[in-house]
Amino acid sequence: MQCHLRFCTSRVQQRSYTTYLSTLNTAGSGIELIFIDTETTGLDPLKCSIISIGCVVYENPSVRFYMEARPDPEALIEDGALSVNGFTRDYLASIGSAMYDMLAAFTEWYAENSKDYTVAGYNIDFDIAFIGQECIINSIRMIRIDRRIDLKYLFETSDIYKGGRRRLDDLITALGLGIERRPHNALNGALAEAEAYARLVEKRSLLPQSDLDVIFMREI
Repeated sequence: MQCHLRFCTSRVQQRSYTTYLSTLNTAGSGIELIFIDTETTGLDPLKCSIISIGCVVYENPSVRFYMEARPDPEALIEDGALSVNGFTRDYLASIGSAMYDMLAAFTEWYAENSKDYTVAGYNIDFDIAFIGQECIINSIRMIRIDRRIDLKYLFETSDIYKGGRRRLDDLITALGLGIERRPHNALNGALAEAEAYARLVEKRSLLPQSDLDVIFMREI
C-alpha cells in the first residue's frame, strides 16, 4: 500500500513547510482527516500498553471516539507515563473494558468514519505503532491507513517554530492557545491537535469556545 503523505521525523530536513503544504493540497481535493491520540503505560509499544484512545473527525469535530481499557496483564507500567495521563494503577485495574473490546470498538468506529484513510496527530507514528502492536496481540485487523500527517513535522518546518523544544504544548502556546489542561486526556489531545492544525495550516479556529475552555488553560 503506497503511503503518499507519510512524513516521519527523520524526513524533517528533507522538505520545507511550503513544499509539504503544496503536496498536501495536490494529493486530493478535500482530504478528510481523523486525528488520533493515545494514552499509554510507557514509551515502548513492545513492552507497554495502550490505556485509552481518543479520535475526532476534523471535518465534523462533533464526531468523536473515546474509550479506555485495562492494560495488557504483562505490560510495563511506567510511573512517568501515569504522571502525564493522571491514571493510577488501581484505576487501571478497575477499568471494565478489556483491550480487545476497546480495539474492536475503535476499529469499527474508524471504518465507519474514515473516508480517505488519512490519519493525523502529533508524532502520529507513536500512536500508530501502539495501535498496531495491540491489534497484533489481540488478533484484530489493523485499521487501513493510506496517509499520515504529522503535526509535529508541520510545526518543526513552519515559520512559527523558533528552535528549542517541540512538544505539543510548545506548538499550541506558539499559536496563542495556552497549554493543554492536565492530566492529559486522549480525546482532549486529539481535539487539541485538530485545533492546532486548523490554526497552523488553515489559519482559522475549528472548535467552539466551550471546547477550547475545557481543553486549554493559560500558562501560569
